[in-house]
Amino acid sequence: MSGHHPKGPPPEEVIRRREAAREQPEGRDMEPAVGRRGQPGEWKRGEEGAPVALHHDDWREAKWSFLYDKETSYSGDGEGGPANGSVAAAAQRMRGGEDVPVAVQGPVINAAVWTWQVPLYFWFGGMATGSSFVALACDLVGDHRSARIARMVTLGAIVPGSPLLVMDLGRPERFLHMLRIFKTRSPMSMGAWCLSAFSTVAGGAVAADAASQRAVVRRLPRRARRAA
Repeated sequence: MSGHHPKGPPPEEVIRRREAAREQPEGRDMEPAVGRRGQPGEWKRGEEGAPVALHHDDWREAKWSFLYDKETSYSGDGEGGPANGSVAAAAQRMRGGEDVPVAVQGPVINAAVWTWQVPLYFWFGGMATGSSFVALACDLVGDHRSARIARMVTLGAIVPGSPLLVMDLGRPERFLHMLRIFKTRSPMSMGAWCLSAFSTVAGGAVAADAASQRAVVRRLPRRARRAA
């Protein structure tokens, strides 16, 4: 199949015709702030002190809403103040009067507050991860004794991780709530699940090492067992 549309114009053209034929309420500016209608937006690097599109220096009420497409009562204010049912009147009712709100200055997103638990959590996590890779390398080269020691270091470093995370969250039930739902888009949820899985695997590896070492000791003669 080719990219032709034998039964009519392409969908993009149909959308453009509908938008062109749509009646626009009086006083509403439907032109895009950046770029051209029907085309990708134009990317520009921000410049300090440069004018911002559709920006007004003085305070004014909203003129129209995206939620209402053809409602002309949302096109602006009449004489004597905003008309009943307009966006401006709704905004004034929400504020409780005609007083102009005071602008709030500050960052859009508050800075993250890290207490002493978070750096320690990262440090212990790094120690546990590094020790697990050391154990893997020792197993590959045949140094099983060093591998067992590295796995014990991994378990010892990962044990404080959960208490530190719970202390940073403030309440233990928050950690349990993160384990209740497996959400791939949440870094906290994925981190809690990874911490739980890693702790389980590390504990199982140390338990397997202990069980295998006991089995080897049982097979030794009594004299060698006493020497061990």
